[in-house]
Amino acid sequence: MSYAVTTITAQLLILLLTLATNKVAASSLSVSEYAVYGQAVLLSSLISAFSTSGLQNCILSADIRERVTLQVFFFFALLISILLFILNEIGFVAEYFLLDIEKYMTPYLLFALPFFYQIFIFKQAVVINGGVRKDFVLLNVGNSVLCSAFLILTIYFEKFYLTFAFILFRPGFLGLFMFSEYIKKIDFKSLLIHFKDLFYLNKVFGYLLYGVVSTSAFYIYSAIARFVISEAYDLETVGYFYTAQRLFELLLGLSLTYYSSYYYRKISSISDLKLVASIVLKTCILSLVSFLFISLLLFVFSEEIILVLFSKEQLPAVAFFNPLIVNMILGSLVYSIGFSLVAKAKKSTIIILELLYLVCFVFLLLIWTVN
Repeated sequence: MSYAVTTITAQLLILLLTLATNKVAASSLSVSEYAVYGQAVLLSSLISAFSTSGLQNCILSADIRERVTLQVFFFFALLISILLFILNEIGFVAEYFLLDIEKYMTPYLLFALPFFYQIFIFKQAVVINGGVRKDFVLLNVGNSVLCSAFLILTIYFEKFYLTFAFILFRPGFLGLFMFSEYIKKIDFKSLLIHFKDLFYLNKVFGYLLYGVVSTSAFYIYSAIARFVISEAYDLETVGYFYTAQRLFELLLGLSLTYYSSYYYRKISSISDLKLVASIVLKTCILSLVSFLFISLLLFVFSEEIILVLFSKEQLPAVAFFNPLIVNMILGSLVYSIGFSLVAKAKKSTIIILELLYLVCFVFLLLIWTVN
C-alpha cells in the first residue's frame, strides 16, 4: 500500500505541475504557438512511448540481466532515431503532426530523443529495484519541476524555439545528466563482437515486442474512437472528446504508474501462482472501490472540474464523462490483471491475444457501422 501511495503522490505532483505549465502556455502564447505546443507534446509522447516500450518491466524482471536489456534497447533506440529522422525528412511529421521541425531547431536533435527517454526509464527502474520510495518521488517530480521551470522561463523571455526543444526533452529531461551512467552499463566491445547473439535473447525481445504491440494497439483504439466521433458529429465535438479523454487519461495514469512499477516488481518476484492470484484479486477490489469513488466525484462535480482545469467553452465535454468513467474503471482492473500476466505468461501468447482483441474490435465496429 505504501508503494501505491508513493507512486500516486509523485504522479499527482507531476499532474499539478503539468496543468500549471499548460495554463501558463495557454495564457501566454499566441493561438498558433499554443497549437504547435500541443502538437509537440503529442510527438514527444509518441516517441517516448515507443522507444521505452517494455524497458522498465524488462529491467524489473528478476531473470533478465540489466546489461543485456540495455544493449538490446540501445539498438532499438538507434533504430527509432534513424526512422524518426527519415520520417521528418520526407515530410511525414510536417504532414501528420503539422510541425515544421526545422523552423524551431535542427532536425539532428531528433537522433538524441529516444536515448534520453530510455536513460530516464532505465534510472527509474533502478530506483524501483532499490526500494527507496523517496528516490522515486525525487527522480520523477524533479524531472517535471526542472523542465516545467525551463519551459516557463522560455515562454516568459519569448524564446519559443527553446520552448519547443524543452517540450521534446520533457519526458526524459534528467536523462541529459545521466548519460554517462547509461553508457557505462553497456559493454560496446562485447556488443560489437556478439551482436548476432542479441537476437537469441528471446525474453528481452519478448518484452520489447509486447511493449510495441500494446502501445500501437492503444493509439489505434484512440484513433478509431476519434474517427467514429468525427464521422457522426462535427470537428468541434471531436475537440470536446479530446478534452474529456485527456482528463481521464491523466487520472488512469495514476494507477498505470503504480501497476507498471512496484506492483509489477512484486508480482515478478513471486513464484507461487496461488499467492499471485490472491494479490491480483485484492488489488482489483481496491482499484474498483477507489475508482468508483473517483467516478462519483467526477459525476457530481463534472462542470466545476471542466471550468477549473479547462474553460467555459469546453463544458460540452461533460457529455463524454459517462462512457469514459466506465472505461476508466475497467481500465484500472485491466492494468491489475494485465501486468500480472506480463510478469508470468509467455509474451508471444499475450501479443497474440492483444492482436486478436484488436481484430475483433475492428470487425465488430465495421459490422456495427454497416448496420
